[in-house]
Amino acid sequence: MSIIKERKKLTKAIKNAKTIFLMAHKNLDLDALGSSIGMNMILKRKKKNCYLIIDDKNHEAGVEKVLRELEGCIEIIKSENIDEYLYPRKSKNLLIILDTNKKDLVQSKEVLNKIENKLIIDHHDLGKTTIKDAIIIDDNKVSSTCEMITSLIEYYDVELESYYATILLSGIVLDTNNYTLNTTAETYYASYYLASLGASAKKVQYLLK
Repeated sequence: MSIIKERKKLTKAIKNAKTIFLMAHKNLDLDALGSSIGMNMILKRKKKNCYLIIDDKNHEAGVEKVLRELEGCIEIIKSENIDEYLYPRKSKNLLIILDTNKKDLVQSKEVLNKIENKLIIDHHDLGKTTIKDAIIIDDNKVSSTCEMITSLIEYYDVELESYYATILLSGIVLDTNNYTLNTTAETYYASYYLASLGASAKKVQYLLK
């Protein structure tokens, strides 16, 4: 998988940053939220200050359930308050964009302009509106961004609680439409790996209802 092959880009960007912000696309789905939460777990393992930027006022049912159940467990901020969290040296801030590469689809265009160091992790095709001034790790052959992040979690041997593994699995199930679309051997392996960490198929169905 390309994200493992290109891990040096990610490792270097993370190592150089003091504060890291995670931002996905507008109208979050479980792949966008799940991959953001998974990336958050990786960064916490590396002892980085990390914040999720979520501006959406309304959420689909599964996302709403996760945000409600994780309230207080993950640091979530709105883009309008980002100045309070930026590291004083601009070069030490990093924005990781997940599950989109299009500037028109992110939670906040203002944040794109405010943070100079950007890195994209995505599985969608690149195009005319792809963010240009970013390091791009994009693999359109994988099922989901959650699958990409799961590969990183295994590679870095991150300890993951079963609930977080379940959220990542729900993103894979969502984007593959129950393993009927864009499903490869790696997709099944990622699902198996998450199940080995305690991901609950029953809970996935609850989140997807």
